[in-house]
Amino acid sequence: MRTTSSWATALLFLATASVPARGDWQYTKWGMSVDEVVRASENKLRTPTPKERNDLTLTFADHALPRLAPALIGEYHTESFQFILVMYFGGVGHSLSRIVLKLKNHAQTRSVIPALISLYGPSFENKKDNTGSSLKWIDEKNNNEVIASDLLDQFFDITYTPLPSKKGL
Repeated sequence: MRTTSSWATALLFLATASVPARGDWQYTKWGMSVDEVVRASENKLRTPTPKERNDLTLTFADHALPRLAPALIGEYHTESFQFILVMYFGGVGHSLSRIVLKLKNHAQTRSVIPALISLYGPSFENKKDNTGSSLKWIDEKNNNEVIASDLLDQFFDITYTPLPSKKGL
């Protein structure tokens, strides 16, 4: 298992001018089970309500797993930003496979993006279409793909997923 420390580092970077990161969930590792993540968070994460589960379920058109419901939800607050943390467990054996941070105040999007660019450098990929825009980084050091998405100018998410395995045949 590889650490997801880059997303924690990104959040720590966002918080450095204000307060230290609050929340032990940032010390998770890809592949952890729901129980392992709950223990690592010192029970600061909770299972989503049925409405949250329905609203936050991801649908993939070109993915082997067409739908993925969230298993844990929490919050991350700094002096400047507030995020809803959503954790998905679609990996082997229902292990941690995706982390989404949802910015609570969309007006702060213009402040978050420069912080991410400062941390990861210029984005690897920029996309813009009629539903919004996204920036993508490949963080090989921490085994993460990082995507910042501004959807319909109403929602801003930062999504972390593990990079595909580089093992050869």
